[in-house]
Amino acid sequence: MSGDLFEPGGSVFETGSISPIANLFFDSKSLTQIKSSVNNLRESIGKRKTSITNLNSQVKEIESTQYNRNLGLTKLTSELKNLKSVKTRYTKVISKTKEHYDVLQKQLTSLSSIITDQEKSLVTIDNLINDQKNKIDSQSSLISQKNKLNSLDDEKTNLSTTIDALSETIRNNQSTITKERANLEHNLKNQKLQLNNEIFTLKQELETKTEFLTTSENGLSELQTNVESLTINEKSLSDESRKMKPIIDALDKEIKSYNKTKELIQKHVMENTSKYNSTDHHNSRLSDSIQTYKNNLNDLDSNQLIEYFSGADNLLIDLDKEYNSLRTRVNLLADEQYRAMYSGYKGFSERRNQLQKERTAIVEFIDNIDSEKRDTFLDAFQKIDIEFRNIFAQLTTRDAGFCNHDNCPPDRILHGDAWLELDNLDEIFNAGVTLYAKFPNKIERDIIICSGGEKTVAALCLILAIQAIKPAPFYVFDEIDAHLDAVNSSKLAEILQSRTSKSQVIMISLKDTILSRVDTMYGVYHERSITKILKFRPTEKDIEYAKGINVK
Repeated sequence: MSGDLFEPGGSVFETGSISPIANLFFDSKSLTQIKSSVNNLRESIGKRKTSITNLNSQVKEIESTQYNRNLGLTKLTSELKNLKSVKTRYTKVISKTKEHYDVLQKQLTSLSSIITDQEKSLVTIDNLINDQKNKIDSQSSLISQKNKLNSLDDEKTNLSTTIDALSETIRNNQSTITKERANLEHNLKNQKLQLNNEIFTLKQELETKTEFLTTSENGLSELQTNVESLTINEKSLSDESRKMKPIIDALDKEIKSYNKTKELIQKHVMENTSKYNSTDHHNSRLSDSIQTYKNNLNDLDSNQLIEYFSGADNLLIDLDKEYNSLRTRVNLLADEQYRAMYSGYKGFSERRNQLQKERTAIVEFIDNIDSEKRDTFLDAFQKIDIEFRNIFAQLTTRDAGFCNHDNCPPDRILHGDAWLELDNLDEIFNAGVTLYAKFPNKIERDIIICSGGEKTVAALCLILAIQAIKPAPFYVFDEIDAHLDAVNSSKLAEILQSRTSKSQVIMISLKDTILSRVDTMYGVYHERSITKILKFRPTEKDIEYAKGINVK
């Protein structure tokens, strides 16, 4: 803490009885100390004003930070609402799926009842056949009964075939329902877990932001209270300073009058000293004379009193008068006023130290947040840069057939290189990010001066790198291969196909290199002003054939 410290133990004015007149010659030193203490108080007031200005600027910075936190909190709230809407949508899908499952279950029940009825009919027919056989055995001469028996046998065969077909259909439906139900439950379970994790994460972030917002609001209110108290203290100090100004002026006048009186007294003392010296010399002579006279008186045996010099009594009377006149001019309350000023200064110093500690704590808190934000950003930036380099190298890999130089070996593999650079490492949030790309057989360049196709390749790699850090459940791409050639389209298809193990990819494309590597393809066309959709699922032979195509 800067500034001066005044201890009440240092005596500026002596209290109690008035010192002898010789000590009054040193009162100007005490008054000079009071004047210097008042000047120090003025400097302290100026420093307090500067401190209040700094605190106001810090309050503004905290308010802006709080505003940014409120924006982030609003974004998190909107994301939470979006997740809730997604959860509601999936809940509706689940309910519809359950309804479809109930319908299939009802169909299965109806088919089971039909099979039961058919089995009962079959039993009835068997009974009839047995009856007819018995009748035929008893009446073998009746040909009509034989024909009827043959027709019943044919009907039995047809019913058996129908029952077998229905049983096969039921088994197929049951297996299909079981598979769909298992897949649906698995997908819904995964999606539910993912949604619950995201909701839990967002709730934690929301609670953290809310706690930080509450802490910031409390700190802001405390700072505002401190600023208000400091403003009041500043006003009181200013008022005291204005009140002290006439006192200081009066003290200056008293000091001047004391100095003049001191000079007069010093002159008078010098004169009296010279007179005293002369008187002393004269007294010594008189003493000698008196001793001589005493000796003479002793000799004369006389008891008569000796008269002394009366000028010394007059001098003492004059000095007493001057002492009494100076005594009325001395400010006897100066000691109490000094102690009150010192206690006020000490209180302000303690309050300033407390505010300095609070400011240091707030600055450390803000620095910790900035440090965490910087570390998080740099970590994500590094991951995106590494993923971007890998994807760009995969997408731009070429064999020796694409080399334009004569001295390239036939088995040489060429691939491009790309990376991200921060424009200013010291101010990463106020600077930009530059993307550099080096395509095969070309020099490295800023992405701004690259061609349209090269920009498309770099942009796709950057988007895929960003999404690889935090994959989404599904992606929808609308003709992202429009500006790519066949080679780059084939590489892009391979990269997207490798992503399908973790996410679902829906892509709109018109190129064969993309369509030859899909799991399911939907064709949309118009016929007689009606939109029709054609679904095609490639077989294993189609996939093997597509893998065997060498795109050049």
